[in-house]
This record gives sequence, C-alpha cells and structure tokens, in this order.
Amino acid sequence: MTIYIGIMASSGGSGKDTVADMLIDFYTEHGLKARKYALSTGIYEICSWFVGRNNIQRKHLQAVGENIRHIFGDTAWIDATDKVIEREVEEHDLDVVIITDIRKMIEFGHYCFERDYLPLYIQTDMDVAKQRLAQRDSYTDDKSLNSSIEQELKFLENLSLESSDNKMKRLSETFLKQAAHKTFKNFRVICNNQGLEDLRSAVNAYASEAMKRRG
Repeated sequence: MTIYIGIMASSGGSGKDTVADMLIDFYTEHGLKARKYALSTGIYEICSWFVGRNNIQRKHLQAVGENIRHIFGDTAWIDATDKVIEREVEEHDLDVVIITDIRKMIEFGHYCFERDYLPLYIQTDMDVAKQRLAQRDSYTDDKSLNSSIEQELKFLENLSLESSDNKMKRLSETFLKQAAHKTFKNFRVICNNQGLEDLRSAVNAYASEAMKRRG
C-alpha cells in the first residue's frame, strides 16, 4: 500500500524539502521506492522564463502562482501535480509519495481530507526560519514571509498544542466531523529549531511510524 505524505510548515525556511529528502533516505534504506513532488514546480518553471532560475524570489513565486489560479481556477496546480503523481506511481510502482509544499487550505483539504495523505507539519520559529533563508538565498523578504499565502495553515500549530479530546470537540462542531476525525488523528508535528541530527532523528521516528500505520 502506497504511503502518501503531505508536508506543510509554519513559513518558508522551515525545512520542508530537507525533511522530504530525509524521508526519502529513510524509505530507500528500507527498500522502498520514494519520490517527492512540489506543487510549485510549474511556478518555478514559469518564473525562470522571466527572471532566470537564479534570480527567482519568493514574491515572484507567489505572484505567478496566484495569477495562474485566478485565470485557470483554484485547483490549477493541484490538478497538474496529481496527473504527474498518478502517472509515476503506476509507471514506477512507487511505495512512498511526498508532497513538499502544501500551503493553502484548498491544498490541505484536497490532499489530507480527500486523498488521505498523512499530514506532517514542520514547526520552526520565525527567527530561525529567517536566518536559514538568509543563509540559503542571501536575503529575506518579511512581506512575502508574512503574506496570507504563507500564513494560511498557521492555525495547525495551535491545533497541534491541544489535547486530542479538545481537538475533536472543536472539530466535531463543524460539517467536517467524520473527515476531520481521520485526518487529525494522523496529524503529526516535527519541530525544526535545532540541528540536522536532531531533525533526522525526529524524521526517522515519524517515517517508521507512518510505515507501520499504512501496513
């Protein structure tokens, strides 16, 4: 049975791709075929046409991504990504599929509620995330980091701090009662404020748990 994982995070610089790579390392070592996908792949390609791949900034990605959604519909990037995943799961007999960049409620709903992806949230303090972005990109853009696009799933951090009983009590008051129970039962948080070794230990523990849950 294929393991599907959807990664989301508190902001850019949280380490989503790093976590995905560590997951792939773990599953590969255990003899499984794992591959990662990004909803933003097509956005990067479009931006590279205009400004060059080395000059792409977060504000470019956000602008292009949102404008394509306005023109072709809110699920434009979801639909394109799903087609690639469905084809490659069948062609390559993949055991593990990881989406690295779930940022919006519509994406969270589609993958974690409708498609039964295991939701994995990477929590990183903003100061730490900014420092990592500065090291990686040589700049930070506070306006882009604090945009509604980056903050749309921030509420998940608060849910992760509640007890399971409190989560279910609140969620049961919504029309998502049945789906929410299953989704949030599988919801996990990894804190990425320390070094790579601490992160790898947490990721390996999560990967092992996910493998057992999916049989």
